[in-house]
Amino acid sequence: MGCAEDTLAQNTRTRTGSTSWRNVAKVVFGTALALWILGMFGGQIDMVPWRPSKGSENKQGSVNKPLLMLREVYVQSSPKPPESLLTLSAQGTHAGKMALRAWFDDQAEQARARGYSFPFRLGRWQAPASAPDNANDRSDFAAAAEQSVFESYGISFAQNEPGAAILAENLSEAGVLAASQQGAAKVRATGTARLLDRLRSQYLSSRHGRRHSYWSATPARIDIKQDGNDGDEEEPPVPEPPARWNYYVEDGLRVPNITHKPTLVSLARMVANAYQPKDSDTWEQLGDRWDTHDSFGWATDGLRGHVFADAHNRTVVISLKGTSSTFFLGGGSETSARDKFNDNRLFSCCCAYVDFTWSTVCDCHVSGNKCNSTCLQEALSDESADNYFYAAAQIFMDVIKRYPEADIVLAGHSLGGAVAGLLGLTFGLPAVGFEAPGDRLASERLHLPQPPGAIQRRLPLFHIGNTADPVYMGMCSGRTSSCYYAGYAMESRCHNGRQLVFDTVQRRDWRLDIRHHRINEIIYLVIEPWGLLDPEEAFPELRFESKKCADYMLSARNNSSNTMVLPSQKDLLVTQIPFQDAPEFTSLRQYAGQLPILSDKEVMFFWLISNQTNTENQDKLIIWLNGGPGCTSLDGVFMENGPYKFNGANKLGFRDHSLSQQFDVLYIDQPFGTGFSMAGINSFAHTFKEATKHLMSFLDKFYSVFPYYHKRKLYLAGESEAGTYIPYLADAILGMPEEERYELGGLMLGNGWIDPYPMYMSYVDILRENNLLTKEIQTKMLQKMDKCTREFNRAPQPVHTNICETIPLVFLDEGGPSPGMCYNMYDLRLTDTQPACGMNWPPEVSLFTNYLNRKDVQKALNVHPELAPKAWKECSSATNVALQSDTSPPSSKLLPGILDSVPVLFFVGQTDYLCNHIGIEWTIGNMTWAGSTGFSSEAKRSKWTVNDEAAGSVVSDRGLTYALVFNASHMVGVDKPREILDLFTAFTNASAKNLKFSSSFRSLDTPTAAPPLTPVTPPNGSMSVALSRWIGIGFALFLVLLLALCLVCRKQLFAWWIGFRRRRAGMRRLDDGSRLSSDGGLDDAFVMTEFDFAKVRESQSRRYDVEGLLLDDDMASSPDEEVGSTVNGSAGHSPVRKDTR
Repeated sequence: MGCAEDTLAQNTRTRTGSTSWRNVAKVVFGTALALWILGMFGGQIDMVPWRPSKGSENKQGSVNKPLLMLREVYVQSSPKPPESLLTLSAQGTHAGKMALRAWFDDQAEQARARGYSFPFRLGRWQAPASAPDNANDRSDFAAAAEQSVFESYGISFAQNEPGAAILAENLSEAGVLAASQQGAAKVRATGTARLLDRLRSQYLSSRHGRRHSYWSATPARIDIKQDGNDGDEEEPPVPEPPARWNYYVEDGLRVPNITHKPTLVSLARMVANAYQPKDSDTWEQLGDRWDTHDSFGWATDGLRGHVFADAHNRTVVISLKGTSSTFFLGGGSETSARDKFNDNRLFSCCCAYVDFTWSTVCDCHVSGNKCNSTCLQEALSDESADNYFYAAAQIFMDVIKRYPEADIVLAGHSLGGAVAGLLGLTFGLPAVGFEAPGDRLASERLHLPQPPGAIQRRLPLFHIGNTADPVYMGMCSGRTSSCYYAGYAMESRCHNGRQLVFDTVQRRDWRLDIRHHRINEIIYLVIEPWGLLDPEEAFPELRFESKKCADYMLSARNNSSNTMVLPSQKDLLVTQIPFQDAPEFTSLRQYAGQLPILSDKEVMFFWLISNQTNTENQDKLIIWLNGGPGCTSLDGVFMENGPYKFNGANKLGFRDHSLSQQFDVLYIDQPFGTGFSMAGINSFAHTFKEATKHLMSFLDKFYSVFPYYHKRKLYLAGESEAGTYIPYLADAILGMPEEERYELGGLMLGNGWIDPYPMYMSYVDILRENNLLTKEIQTKMLQKMDKCTREFNRAPQPVHTNICETIPLVFLDEGGPSPGMCYNMYDLRLTDTQPACGMNWPPEVSLFTNYLNRKDVQKALNVHPELAPKAWKECSSATNVALQSDTSPPSSKLLPGILDSVPVLFFVGQTDYLCNHIGIEWTIGNMTWAGSTGFSSEAKRSKWTVNDEAAGSVVSDRGLTYALVFNASHMVGVDKPREILDLFTAFTNASAKNLKFSSSFRSLDTPTAAPPLTPVTPPNGSMSVALSRWIGIGFALFLVLLLALCLVCRKQLFAWWIGFRRRRAGMRRLDDGSRLSSDGGLDDAFVMTEFDFAKVRESQSRRYDVEGLLLDDDMASSPDEEVGSTVNGSAGHSPVRKDTR
């Protein structure tokens, strides 16, 4: 995946003569079309080095967000060992030494349990003063600590070997927590560790290693001038690149400053020369200062490159070639086979085992998605020319013998850049990789040092890349990538060291394309012109990869025998579920399963249902969450907005107006313990912030398995307790660094629990509105409301306030139409028996529960038998209870900040009791956002009709839209799926061409929505002249075909344009500000309801989801005797909390 060395044919000849003009036209058209398609899909082609034409420029100033950028390094602190333990160990007793090692093991195990892939950092600590200071008479404590540090990296230096003491000292100062002795022994037993022991020991014993390695005990101190340039005598000027490099000193090593453009360009040209012999016509000129002293690999079909040295042999650069490919056109260099072998061995999860059609490069595959990790490590210890890492190490050993006093810099492109980085980490030398794939995976399998903290930040390892290169960004993976079709399993993403990333997606408007991987393009279109055309285009800063970085399909595991991987898309594909017989289901493409979050036993379940009927909306992804806490989001799949509905026992029908007709929808069971999302009870979330952290981790894993969703706009939707989940999740997404933030499009909250106090105070009013309030019920409810108000006035309240929770129960317990009966808490139009009061609603709940308890259904949904609940339940009481003590603030405190960035939609069913529309309107009326409180006087409710029938009313102002849905319950989708589909289509500005119903509006005012990414064609001069000519011909023919198609479809295009103009015009509102009543009439006296909060403190808390008001009988509790008597009442036992849907 580097630049190919071969030269493309300068022309393509077509047969002429006796051939008829029609055949000639066919050949020309077919060739041009093939070449154009090749250009569009970015094949794995590496062109000859080229230069841009004079005057060529790049488009600048785009405001598009990058697809993926770098993240910050994370270091976790931990306490030092107890003083008593240090003292005991310092006495030199065997018991003390074993106690200290046991403490090491315990800390490492705790780190692994929390999901860290490498033991976390210790603060700097030393043995007590009583420990011997003589280095030759070290205590058992010091020796044990030093040896543990060695073994934590798989290093088996003897104590008297050169470099051993200083290596242990450096690693200890960086705060590395020692791994267990048992685990280290296993590491040392591998062939990889033995190979590295020998290479590192051999190097550190050499003259060069003792003076120039970062790991050496006495690194040579170089005298550097104040301006950062080296101390050589002045030399006459030479052509570009400038002869003089810029350096800095780090721990005694002289390191090239890659943020200095001339230095970086000089290195890049040396790397570009690694693809061609010195006498090539396209050789990059380096000036008189540099000379090519040695070349290697040109007589073989393996690793190739050059050795460059300055005039005084003071600085030496080893330049390594990357991958040369024969993909599509063929004719690549003779090294392509070995290049590809090393790519697939170093950068794949399991020896390039992607599926059964692939040939592996080692025999480590076990079954399914499992590989033997010991086998993988042994495969990398192959001491042959086929192993580029070993071959490059041997070349390096030869170079240091010839230049024992020189500062050596390792550099390379693509595969060569990754190998250079691995060598730099092995020998402690500066290494610079251009557009290299992620090398962290390979370094871990090679057991190279992975020090966190101070040492990691000082290591002279650098990676240079651009955000439009799929190889560097870790995006050249999956079945839709060019790497997949070329046979490259590029599944690594994360890099070691520091990174210098040029954001060409945002600054150049480039799209993700394999052609942006070429080294010459990086030199002439990225590095050299960067900042010249746009003064605000600052040179990038060095940054570290984020701790959140995860290699494609990999999950951190602490398993000595197997490497656990995330399931692949193929493993998660749902072909059919039992009783899915309707022909409409054939168009669905679905994925479902459990993704490991904290460990292989702590998983979250999801169900992804793709939109297959409206391709114009394939730039969006909707996440749907049900409430609870603890209720499955499969409620949405089977009973609200998904494509499935129950037509009886073991009978599934197709739901009209499902969201999947318009969107890709991702349903997630969360938090842990909900539905098929399994974890030990100790891992359950106890705060909404903790639940959000787990959900963010899920999204990271999801995007690793489905990387093409990274570029889609994300909409968060849900109901009830999701009114709390979703704002917390949105706040976390918006709080991400800008360069790595998911593109959030908006929030859609249905009957959400947003602010507890207004909702507590609204129950009397909603009963009065529905003519269900008696004087006795009102008196009792007002008494409890008075106590609730005093509780809120006294102090900020937690999520659940017991005295306030009992307010709605008064009506449910005593307000029924007859003895033993009550009203449905989710729909006041319905009645139910005590004590259910709606717990068995909707009627399909029992069918739903029985269906998901079937083993064949669970197997079809890719639920692992060992991770399936013994008895699946719609709602988890344990998850609900875990969040009862949460003291997080209500989500209404987060919404004003969210509205500054993205629009929000509240859609509310009119007949809901628990999360009723009055409480939500009071919340809006007292919420301040965008400089004002509540809706402004100019915001008028608009009549909303669907198929000329009254559907509800809508008002929108300053990014917040409120839609009241007539004749709808707590679960709006149960009653009004068509209206929900219409609302979501309008709010997201989605295409409505396939909707078979009319609506009074099809777009809403969403002024804060972010613009989508706009792909553009590559810049001029980015490919060879011959290929550019044919692509131009193909593109011209394509335009002719496109024009003809437009003429044929002109009526359809005109209809689309009219619809587009209507959507841009915004929704229609009534000029007089009147309100629609539930029967479709107008109420001229309507004004948005307001509530006086003068007695309420501003820092209100929220209680937990109103869907969870009723819990199991054995969990009933009351804050005092009065509450207890009211809850239980004279009608028999009544639950104290509601169902958590």
